[in-house]
Amino acid sequence: MTAAAALPHLHSARRDAPRSLPIGLDTAILHELGADNARQAMRDIVRSVAFELDAGRSELRLAGPLMTYHGADPWLPAVLAQFDPTLSLDDVATFRQRHDVFDLCFEDSWTACFTAARLAALGRLPDELTLIHLDDHTDMMSTLLSCVDGCLVDPASGEAFDPLRSDDWQAAIQAGSINIANYLTPLYYLGRPVHIRHLNNAAARAKQQPVSRALRDYGLIPGHRFADIAIPAPPGSQAVGTYRAGADPDAVIGKDVRAYTMVHIDLDYFINDFNGASRGANYVPDPSLRIVAAEKLTRFFDALGNSGISVDHWMVATSPGFCCSLHWNWLLAELAQRIAACTPSGRGL
Repeated sequence: MTAAAALPHLHSARRDAPRSLPIGLDTAILHELGADNARQAMRDIVRSVAFELDAGRSELRLAGPLMTYHGADPWLPAVLAQFDPTLSLDDVATFRQRHDVFDLCFEDSWTACFTAARLAALGRLPDELTLIHLDDHTDMMSTLLSCVDGCLVDPASGEAFDPLRSDDWQAAIQAGSINIANYLTPLYYLGRPVHIRHLNNAAARAKQQPVSRALRDYGLIPGHRFADIAIPAPPGSQAVGTYRAGADPDAVIGKDVRAYTMVHIDLDYFINDFNGASRGANYVPDPSLRIVAAEKLTRFFDALGNSGISVDHWMVATSPGFCCSLHWNWLLAELAQRIAACTPSGRGL
């Protein structure tokens, strides 16, 4: 069974992003650092985002997600063709599709865009949101969204960013204001409590912690305070939700979830072959990886069933450059079958 056959009734959406507005930099710091050090300092700030640095004008422009890690997977071009013969590596950044039981994307930053679209479709926003997050990474670092008087602004466009508007997510992701390392952070700016239950592969015991909003400053970028969160919330701060993480599905999910619930699954939770770094052009996954992944699948869905939680919406990201694309077809087919089995008719779409 090919990936395309496993995922019927799909449509994709793509759009070229406009060029980012310039973001002013501190001229004195820029000149003191020099060209090479300034670029490294900027790389440390923007992380996996491409950028243009104009030292003469003391300006920065975000240039979209930087996805050099896709080259870690020697099988990726061939697997992309199974989804659509016209797909190339250039399409990975914006690829997303609708499946019968889950939304699908390659890059998991689109998860929050799916979340906003689903919430908008409800008509009435839930009082609280729980997101069960299966991922080998936290994805809750600081963003490149400015925070002005408590409101978010996308500096790439100069427009207000509303975390309930999927169009705002699309523009911010394609510009680089939000990326794969921080796309969950703006959810804590929804204006209602958000609870993230993060199932990961860490050894630490699951512990629930309060989350508060925070701001991140960079001397190199004056006039901007960027949206961030603090875990645990400092004493005296206002909590905007909670975060619980661990490797035990029963402990992470628990039986105390009463809020409206969605599930996001990054395939690198099950198998993380590369973690963004190449293992050579001749890499072939060890078959034992799927045995371990199958055990994780069973443990998660058993825990979810035992919890009594009703999941309204499912979202899956394939994680190119992390989970080898040779696993995608099998994992997606397994997930589609298991989600359909635990999803009441008419829900999860």
